[in-house]
Amino acid sequence: LDTARADVICEVLADMETRAKKLVREERKASLIDEDEEVWDALVGAKVKRWRNDLLLMIEQWMLDLLRLKVAANDPEITLHFPECRACLQEHSERYSLENLFENMTMLARFTEYLSRNIKPEQVLPYWMERFFL
Repeated sequence: LDTARADVICEVLADMETRAKKLVREERKASLIDEDEEVWDALVGAKVKRWRNDLLLMIEQWMLDLLRLKVAANDPEITLHFPECRACLQEHSERYSLENLFENMTMLARFTEYLSRNIKPEQVLPYWMERFFL
């Protein structure tokens, strides 16, 4: 399951890069200014990084919801980032200790740091997915 999750996230990240290249190419055609390749590569990288950060934020919000449910037990008043997934989140939060769920946050920060160093996701994602408590 962890390998499948890692593969799916790697596919999403690869798709982000493909889409960013396509968008920048379209913007380049529409532009009257012809920038050099380094500028356009930087534009692609910036789009990919922004989208990747949005994905990581969504994963972080999921992990925060797990924590909230663990700490608040079955409080129906607790606010979640993914309220439509409350039952699934509740089930997962009950599987793990509070310590495990806090460890998720630490591991996500480390994983994010690796990605910021331009290490390819497919090189680090399988390792981290095996360690996350999801």
